[in-house]
Amino acid sequence: MEQYKYYAFISYSRKNSSAAAYLHKSLERFRIPVKYVPEELRPAGQKFLRPIFRDRRDLEVRDGSFTNDIRIAIEQSRYLIVLCSPDAAGSVWVNEEVKHFLATHNNDIAAVVPVILTGKPGHGGNEECLPPGLCVEPITGRNLASMIPDEGEPERSGWENGVVQALSYMLRVKREKIKATVDAERIRLLRLNLLIGAIVLLGFAALTLWAIRAERAATANEQLAQQNAEEARANEQRAIAGEKQAKENEAKAKEQAEIAKKSLEFLRDMFQSSDPSKKGSKDMKVLDAIRAKLPEIEKLEPWQLRESVAFDIGRVLSSLGEYEEALRLLNIAHELNLKYRPESEETATTYNEIGLVYAAQGNYAKALECHHKVLAFFLKVFGENHAATATSYDNIGAVYHAQGNYAKALEYLEKALAIRLKVLGENHPDTATSYNNIGVVYEKQGEYAKALEYYEKTLAILRKVYGENHPNTAASCNNIGLVYEKQGEYAKALEYHEKSLAIRLQVFGETHPATATGYNNIGGVYYAQGEYAKALEYHHKALAVFLKVFGENHAATATSYNNIGSVYHAQGNYTKALEYYEKSLAIHLIVFGKTHPATATSYNNIGLVYEKQGEYAKALEYHEKSLAIRLQVFGETHPATAMSYNNIGGGYKEQGEYAKALEYYNKALAILRKVYGETHPNTATSYSNIGVVYDAQGNYAKALEYHEKSLAIDLKVYGETHPHIAASYYNIGVVLYNAGKKEEARDHLRKAVEIAKKTLGPDHPYTKRFSADLQTVENELKK
Repeated sequence: MEQYKYYAFISYSRKNSSAAAYLHKSLERFRIPVKYVPEELRPAGQKFLRPIFRDRRDLEVRDGSFTNDIRIAIEQSRYLIVLCSPDAAGSVWVNEEVKHFLATHNNDIAAVVPVILTGKPGHGGNEECLPPGLCVEPITGRNLASMIPDEGEPERSGWENGVVQALSYMLRVKREKIKATVDAERIRLLRLNLLIGAIVLLGFAALTLWAIRAERAATANEQLAQQNAEEARANEQRAIAGEKQAKENEAKAKEQAEIAKKSLEFLRDMFQSSDPSKKGSKDMKVLDAIRAKLPEIEKLEPWQLRESVAFDIGRVLSSLGEYEEALRLLNIAHELNLKYRPESEETATTYNEIGLVYAAQGNYAKALECHHKVLAFFLKVFGENHAATATSYDNIGAVYHAQGNYAKALEYLEKALAIRLKVLGENHPDTATSYNNIGVVYEKQGEYAKALEYYEKTLAILRKVYGENHPNTAASCNNIGLVYEKQGEYAKALEYHEKSLAIRLQVFGETHPATATGYNNIGGVYYAQGEYAKALEYHHKALAVFLKVFGENHAATATSYNNIGSVYHAQGNYTKALEYYEKSLAIHLIVFGKTHPATATSYNNIGLVYEKQGEYAKALEYHEKSLAIRLQVFGETHPATAMSYNNIGGGYKEQGEYAKALEYYNKALAILRKVYGETHPNTATSYSNIGVVYDAQGNYAKALEYHEKSLAIDLKVYGETHPHIAASYYNIGVVLYNAGKKEEARDHLRKAVEIAKKTLGPDHPYTKRFSADLQTVENELKK
């Protein structure tokens, strides 16, 4: 959690100074009701809501200008309170303060607290009280705090209500509890004043008694004087200690600022050293600049500078896919933190970053080890209900998701969601992230209705927070499109992918990785529909962008080559398919190495092409390479391992080695049933594969049994009209035909053709194949 110097910055027109002064004074005097306020929303070590920044009097003496001081104060404030009036709406400076706050706080509109003094929000004209920077739906649609008194009420009553409402919003505490706290504090102060008055009166009485009993009280007064002197000396010592601590804190802050300055200077010099005339992607130029400076990092002094630079550059290298070097630098930073500040948030942060790199490498055991250490630290320091704890649960859930352990993934992701709902509320971007992450797991499990439910919750929040034209909104539309694609609802899938692409083109332009991803996703829908020319068009657009942005040796470029290879594979153009799959493999070997899931996928795809070409020995060689990696990375019970078993089984089936084919197909089925359960599309596909082998063996009863199991699952998951349903009816029709039951075969083939025409269209290769086989059966029945 970022530490701020000020709890809030009050932005206002100088014409509203008296109201701003009242707001400032009231906020800083507010005694926090600790039991109601989440820990992350309290000022560190404070019982009161302070300091609050207002006006020039809060500025420190600096060499810079007043404007620079204002900017620094804004950057160091957790909240921006805007005192809204027509004067504020017309103030250039108020609007500049709003814009600078949003620019330096990740555009977090939820951290802006408008308080209406006069005028009407969102009405425009002379009565408009919101600065232009706040005339946006997330603000105009919010129930804003108001200092306007009700009819018949004095002005100060309205001001007091506005303060209560602003406090309620910032502290996430109900207004009645805030009001009760304010009233309790007022009563406490009143009692204190009465007590002081009583003490004064008693003092006068004591003087009278002293005059009467002077001799008898002299000794007692002398003792009291001695006690007071001792207390004064103790207070003086405490003051000296406090002053010393303050000086130490100031020195520490200056030291940290100096480290940050030197770190930025090092990074600036490093990136400026890249050769602008050198050909290649921006990433490659950055990498060249980093590599030239790597020897200097381990020599940097003091250790804080070495830690800061190693950590920052490690993260950059991780984002560029340079995982080994990233780990080396992150471990340098981590060892320094362990040595000099072991029980610190910095140490937890380096654990977390190292865990993210291990996860990207597919080393999930190490990733979990790091993320669980981070979680233990956050639980100890912040407790259960804290945003940092939620992020830690999220990271662990993501690793379990990557492992295919979906039950554990959901367990941790739902913990993260529960915290965010409690701490941040329903309409917050982080809450949207939690809904999205849970949706991804349900999508992987084949529970598409649940996936859509969570994705749509995500989209609703993002539209409310960011509006329609935002990258996060685009990503959410994209996820919904992917689910519709898996459900076979291609028109809906294209609708959402095209919405996503339109936003990305508007925000990023033509040559951006997010735009390329949009092209890829649309290409994927056309591929699923069998419109291979359109699919290639979009995948080639994506590839052109990735090559321009990242260059040849990047994971995104490899994915694009792979997608193009898949389309050529589906077209039966195996030479072109191999060309693109091998380009993808070459990049994966450079970027990830020989034992990474992406490398395994490339081996797998090349094996499938050799199998189609009838080169079964080559196919098995590549499938076994893929299986070896997946067993090493994922273990025996993972869907990716099941896929390798399935593909090896397919190779044996094509060679007519049915016993071996069944052995591997059954291994795949056992894993899929364990991971997904009985009613998952992947389990259905596995049943279908076994059915095909029994059909080839002439064991038609067993073949029908497995194909009917596959059909039952698909009907439950997809309903009556989906390409998978058409395929199941077709497979059953083929078995019935081979068994000599031609009339029953015709009925099933008719269903297959009817559904295929409806979902894939009449010109799809599958539709044409089903129709041709149906025609053959019908012709034979006419004879």
